[in-house]
Amino acid sequence: MPLTDRVHLGPTRRITALTIITILLFMGTSKAIAQDNGHPPEISNVHAQQRFGTRLVDITFDLRDPDEEPLSIKLTASEDGGNSYSITPRTLSGDVGEGIHPGERKRIVWDVGVDLQGVKNPRLKIRLIVSDIRRPPEEAISDIDGAVMRLIPAGDFEMGDPFNEDTLPERPVHTVYLDDFYMDAFDVTNAQFKKFVDANPEWSKDLIPHKFHDRDYLKDWDGNNYPIGQADYPAAWISWYAAAAYAQWVKKRLPTEAEWEKAARGGMVGKRYPNGDAITHDEANFTGVGGRDRWTGASPVGSFPPNGYGLYDMAGNVWNWCMDEFIALFYVISPMNNPLAGEVFNFVDDDFARIQKPRSLRGGSFEGHTRHMRTSLRVAARPTYTDVYVGFRCVKTVNLFRNVVEETPPFVVAAPKSTPADVNRDGVVDTSDLVLVGNALGSAGIGIPADVNGDRLVDAFDLVAVAKRIQAEASTAPSRPDIRQPIPVADWLVDAEAAHDGSAGMQRGIAPLERRLTLVAPEKTSLFPNYPNPFNPETWIPYQLGEASSMTITIYDMLGNVVRRIELANQPKGVYRTQNRAAYWDGFNQAGEPVPTGVYFVQLKTEGFQQTRRMVLLK
Repeated sequence: MPLTDRVHLGPTRRITALTIITILLFMGTSKAIAQDNGHPPEISNVHAQQRFGTRLVDITFDLRDPDEEPLSIKLTASEDGGNSYSITPRTLSGDVGEGIHPGERKRIVWDVGVDLQGVKNPRLKIRLIVSDIRRPPEEAISDIDGAVMRLIPAGDFEMGDPFNEDTLPERPVHTVYLDDFYMDAFDVTNAQFKKFVDANPEWSKDLIPHKFHDRDYLKDWDGNNYPIGQADYPAAWISWYAAAAYAQWVKKRLPTEAEWEKAARGGMVGKRYPNGDAITHDEANFTGVGGRDRWTGASPVGSFPPNGYGLYDMAGNVWNWCMDEFIALFYVISPMNNPLAGEVFNFVDDDFARIQKPRSLRGGSFEGHTRHMRTSLRVAARPTYTDVYVGFRCVKTVNLFRNVVEETPPFVVAAPKSTPADVNRDGVVDTSDLVLVGNALGSAGIGIPADVNGDRLVDAFDLVAVAKRIQAEASTAPSRPDIRQPIPVADWLVDAEAAHDGSAGMQRGIAPLERRLTLVAPEKTSLFPNYPNPFNPETWIPYQLGEASSMTITIYDMLGNVVRRIELANQPKGVYRTQNRAAYWDGFNQAGEPVPTGVYFVQLKTEGFQQTRRMVLLK
């Protein structure tokens, strides 16, 4: 990785931030103010609207910057509900690009018809990125401890174990977005830690309070002196509390697990180790010797080649402490943006002594085997824990704000209107129109395309109206192929049945929805949220199978313990989302005892597929 620029990161240096807000087409307004330690821009009154009769999208917003400096504005778009932003709009005009001055009623026009030519009725999300800074330098030098730090660029990455090689805490693989941050290129060395101890005597071997270690703190040191000849070896026998205190002293902090894993991956996707799918003694210090590895204990920092981000020893040598509380099933509930497990801790002025729960360790050590070098491996330890193979490195935030994301359902860039039931205006009333009405259920107002019956409310009656039109067209049209898109017909049936007034016309509209459910042929297997069971001892677990398979449903408690395992014989490909088809759990554990109200986790496992999600049981 080329290192062309450097910046010194002192305690008073401030770097302003990117402001990122996700805008969804056809929705009202939103407002986001980027929080950081400088003078960030403010973006408000954001609107996105398809221009009538065209496939142009007008995006308007107000832009303010206290520094009154020109800003950079970019757009990206997503076709998969925001899981990835893979579309780069090109036919843009208006207030986009470099040198955009603050002001009201700024406008960007995107010609979706040109950029997505041939794509019928795309369902899109748009991300607007506003920046008031130049790109941070790729290398920085810390003023206090002299540590070389590498920039880890902002963006998405896939976190977790893609090979399913270890335990549940490393799954599911999920997308995480992180802001820019700097990470120490090397583990903190003995020489650096001695400067800390000399400047802060209360953290010396003989004076550290007992509550901050397990009696083995700096075990290999002689008083305040590290072992002779090991100035550039990683500091070891370090508790989490001592690592946190050091990080505060150098005006930095410990990395989150997500930051550590992204940095360790070095820009690679889906690999086992920081350097690829295999690891040797030429690339890391772990159990045994050979190649570059001639040490039976720790090795001097930087003795092995760096990864793609210019970081050394991200596998082996010593484990690295992370900021997060270790929560075994955190990946099931992890937010996408800048996740942190457990209690939020402010390294600038917070009292870390209040932290009591186990913390996470990452990276493996010189005593580990190759399986311990895996980038996704998570290990838990008490914050007082010390050992010969436990050290740390620090990170520094380039900006202190969190992204603001306004989450609402995606919408379709529609063709001109035809009949009311043809919601997407593509000239035919089909399942796509049902999907659009289903996505807009509950919306109220004038001119909503999904308001088929024109009563200014999108409800079950609109679903039934579209279903009746589909049935009428199907009776005069050639047979159509199976429905392939995953649509929530079962959910819509619940709404339609709740609105059923007993009339024959209403029943004729509901019947096509019921038949539609049996036609759905999903392309992938998925686990859906359990049906609410207010104050009942049972629940139904809906799912769909992309191919015929036997399956196992396992219920876990918050600590990862198995509560109940349900084995289901071979199930045909299809959708299992109604109560007479979904998996049934009576609310009892393996021993036949009722379980209490609370949060649980349900895991669906078939041959070649596994998914876990949170569920709530009310008694």
